[in-house]
Amino acid sequence: MNQSKWKIINASVIGTSHIERGTECQDRHDFKIINTDEGEVLVVVLADGAGSSDCSQFGAEIACELFIGEIEKQISENGNLKNLNMEFGLIWLDYFQQQITELAEEHGKQVRDYACTFLAAVVWESGAVFYQVGDGGIICSPTGEVESYYFGITPKKKIYANATNFITDENAGKSLLFEPTQETIEDLIMFTDGIEPIAVNMQNQVPHEPFLVPMIAPLRKAHFADANLNEKLEAFLNSQRINEKTDDDKTLFLASRHKPLPSELEFFQSAPLEEKIQDDSLIRSLDNGEKPSESEQQIQQTVKTNNVDIASEEQGTLLDSELKNRSLQLISLISEH
Repeated sequence: MNQSKWKIINASVIGTSHIERGTECQDRHDFKIINTDEGEVLVVVLADGAGSSDCSQFGAEIACELFIGEIEKQISENGNLKNLNMEFGLIWLDYFQQQITELAEEHGKQVRDYACTFLAAVVWESGAVFYQVGDGGIICSPTGEVESYYFGITPKKKIYANATNFITDENAGKSLLFEPTQETIEDLIMFTDGIEPIAVNMQNQVPHEPFLVPMIAPLRKAHFADANLNEKLEAFLNSQRINEKTDDDKTLFLASRHKPLPSELEFFQSAPLEEKIQDDSLIRSLDNGEKPSESEQQIQQTVKTNNVDIASEEQGTLLDSELKNRSLQLISLISEH
């Protein structure tokens, strides 16, 4: 069996507010890599169960299962993904609600008891589609370079704090957002709203790269194994500094198929993800409204002028300017200030 091009780490952890209420983690997520004649298809689903609904974790779990199953069916029956459009999303929503209605009737519940948000991405060799109902975020990059990350679906501004839409709502179809792209996606980052305070620059409503880029960078490692790293990511999301920023359940999904240059590999392998995740200087980036330190400003200025050789003297080579920019940005985050 051929190894997938995608390198993935992911975790869901319970929020402190849920612990205080004695409820379980209501976030759910799942993914699958489907092999086709035209290459790999990565399917990712995240669902955040409503805290006010006592069966919402089951609704979230069913949403993940049904969506991945339907994509598999599309590929099996049609051999392609041409039908993945807004209409497909609306049909799937109707199907999901039918299944939840039957489940609710069977257990004497209301449909709203299974309320959850919904984020989905289907990524193939030369394009992708994104679906969203409610909060959370989908961020992607065609190159994996600093300043190349953007929202797959532009977040809608909330009229009221903690108010969102759910796929169990009667008018969920009106809340469904859909966005296709014909770009080749190299990096994919998805998260539920518990991660929003640290993954999104709230002032400008853009992806907060000082947090996101160092998190996904270790996936560039040549010899990558995800088992232990998933546990490390879970511990990181459950750390005190993260919980100071958000008390909600948190799900973070990171995937990359970016092929680094040999010179990049040396840099990425110089600090394992375990160290980056547990390094408090990385967590410093959570304060996404803070002013850069003097050392950070000096590094940023150096990057602008492209006058620093970050390769070793023994190699005697200069990296291209784009690689300098990315590596120096990362170094500024994982070095001590």
